[in-house]
Amino acid sequence: MKQILAATDLSGSSIDAIERGFLIAKATGARLTVLHAVDVSPLDRLRDLLGEETEAIGQKVVEDARAQLRDLVAELNTAQHDSVEIRVECGRAASVVPNFATASKAELLLIGAHGQGFLHRILLGSTASILIRESRCPALVVKLPPRHAYKRALVPVDFSPGSLSAIALAQAVAPNAALTLLHVADAPIEGMMFYAGVAQERIDAYLREINLAAFDRLCQLAKAVGLEPTSSNCLVVRGDPTRQIVAHQEMLRSDLVAVGKHGTNVSRELLLGSVTNHLVSELQSDLLVVVDDRLPGDMP
Repeated sequence: MKQILAATDLSGSSIDAIERGFLIAKATGARLTVLHAVDVSPLDRLRDLLGEETEAIGQKVVEDARAQLRDLVAELNTAQHDSVEIRVECGRAASVVPNFATASKAELLLIGAHGQGFLHRILLGSTASILIRESRCPALVVKLPPRHAYKRALVPVDFSPGSLSAIALAQAVAPNAALTLLHVADAPIEGMMFYAGVAQERIDAYLREINLAAFDRLCQLAKAVGLEPTSSNCLVVRGDPTRQIVAHQEMLRSDLVAVGKHGTNVSRELLLGSVTNHLVSELQSDLLVVVDDRLPGDMP
């Protein structure tokens, strides 16, 4: 990881995103850019009243924002990282941030979970969806005060390319964290077996077979991506995916959850999908969303 981007509206939660950016930059050696977007377009409505002063006022707003951001970053940069850049761009954040992320080839976008302006609407999903879709780079939604590097990471796995991307980035963002791979197994014909009068013992045996097969596959995946048994764990459960992910995040006290999404269809929707959208609001941890453009299906 060489380039990460923290978007801020100067609110408390987005400040947490900047601090997390410093921690990740320190762990990975990446360059950190802190970006603040200033929308001066409302001044155009006052152009008839302000006349030639309009441009000067707009420039003053930008300069004030730059000074405020410079002071904030200097205060947060306690370790005196040399590889940090401050940028203030004019325009709406929902378009400025993705465009800058693309132009700068950012490999990770950090945003706060709550805040003023566009950041406070992330729980509704619309702006979060736009940022992740348009920037085409992974997004880290920072919900926790970043007091230390990540200690425990949870990666839900559905054996899609998106899952593989989520594991890889979780390893990069949290290189020293204990990593748990979680698969929520699906038994599509369990209900039909029940209504067909199949004996409960046979249904239970069917479910055990599905769980064992999924667990074996999960362990093979962990080995394939180089996870050490001493610092990783594999779990297979059944139930509602969102509830299971939230429950295990709380039980394991994970401070990071990484999920992979398909970029071919989901990124065109207003929301990222029911599971991811619910996780943004329900998790008590940071959430890393990785969009993979490969077609949905099994990993090679």
